[in-house]
Amino acid sequence: MATIKDIARMAGVSIGTVDRVLNDRGRVARETFQRVQQAIEQLDYTPDLTARHLSMAKTFAFGVVMPQADQDAGYWLLPRAGMERAARDLAFHKVAARYFYFDRHSPGSFERCCRQVWDSELDGIVIAPVLSQPARAFLEALSAERRMPVVLFDSRVEAETRYTFVGQDPFDSGVLAGKMLHILMRKPGVVVVITVGTDDYHLARRAEGFRHYFGGHTAVGLVSISLVEGPGIDPAADLAHRMPPELAEVEGVFVTNALSHYMVEYLERQDKPRHIPFVAYDLIPQNVDYLRRGTIDFIISQEPEAQGYEALYELYRQVVLGSAPAESIGMPIELVTRENLDSYLTSRV
Repeated sequence: MATIKDIARMAGVSIGTVDRVLNDRGRVARETFQRVQQAIEQLDYTPDLTARHLSMAKTFAFGVVMPQADQDAGYWLLPRAGMERAARDLAFHKVAARYFYFDRHSPGSFERCCRQVWDSELDGIVIAPVLSQPARAFLEALSAERRMPVVLFDSRVEAETRYTFVGQDPFDSGVLAGKMLHILMRKPGVVVVITVGTDDYHLARRAEGFRHYFGGHTAVGLVSISLVEGPGIDPAADLAHRMPPELAEVEGVFVTNALSHYMVEYLERQDKPRHIPFVAYDLIPQNVDYLRRGTIDFIISQEPEAQGYEALYELYRQVVLGSAPAESIGMPIELVTRENLDSYLTSRV
């Protein structure tokens, strides 16, 4: 008997898209809708009414462990919005999301958050493991003592635990940032890669990819700067001490996460000889404004709203539909410029 997974494979769409067509929930493009309907007819699909009844008889509680939404210049509001949209779409199946927030600058806060999760009755967990070490410890404890589906988004963790990852390949996105800056450079010179935050696996991999790209360009000098952010710490002051003293030699800047404002504000205080090419990450409002003004040349979008949506939907597929866990759900590495910004934002409304 055909399954939803068979329909998705034939139509070339996600299981979530098939589910939305079958249950008439959420928006689906006309062409996509027609492909799904054609696959349903060709496979002679019949809904499993027993599974449907079981899904209706129970409320499924999914825990979401993520940084406080206003941290990282409000970046975490974006994946949360995607999860809230997924929860609305899945309300018919009695799926509910419960949020557990931690201070991303405090491993102790993360550990307290995880204890709350441990004491809660949950059917699955979505985690943003931006604090790699304590996240790894929590995942290993879950694996040892409980069998519970886990989906990670935004960042991977190197652990033996089996989980589904939703997000980009950070190394490849760093390589792309390097290539775009190389295209923008007027001449050989210094390029600066800035990472704000420590113990963050995906940021380190982006910086590594960036350095890898320039590894074969001997005429380019590479300066790597890691800044610590948190209560009582001024990353801007540290940046001022660690930037190359001669900005005339700087031919490009890459900031590996949403916190580009530290570098933008630093440059605005300097007597710059010219515009310095700048590649940033994430379409938070501040960065969108910098892109419109031309301060930032390119923003790499990692589709945080889509990450949040797909992460919660993947738990639904595993827990409610009984699908086998996906190893990963990749997000595209999308490059946004001032010229395509409005059309990009409009397409995601």
